Amino acid sequence: MLPRFAPTWRKDAARKSMVFTVTAVPDEKKGERLVVLHTLDEQQLAECLEKLGKSDLPALWRPRHDQFLRIEKLPYLGTGKLDLRKARELALEMTQRAFRE
Repeated sequence: MLPRFAPTWRKDAARKSMVFTVTAVPDEKKGERLVVLHTLDEQQLAECLEKLGKSDLPALWRPRHDQFLRIEKLPYLGTGKLDLRKARELALEMTQRAFRE
């Protein structure tokens, strides 16, 4: 279960846009697992993962490094809000595809 008060996005100061969102997908062992969809390049992602590792978040709330999935752009609704349903669908599709390969 995703905690309600966990940050689900970060604004990129230079681009003034969201660069990642967190969602959950089904997991056989734990019930669900966290997946992060992001638009960061490799260097930015490495910096983010380093900061995440040093954070005081409980391990249960930290997605594994292999659960950070890069996409070209985050899905938005016509109102300009993040499309959480589409983000979850993308995460499901990408994790299922990775599982089959």
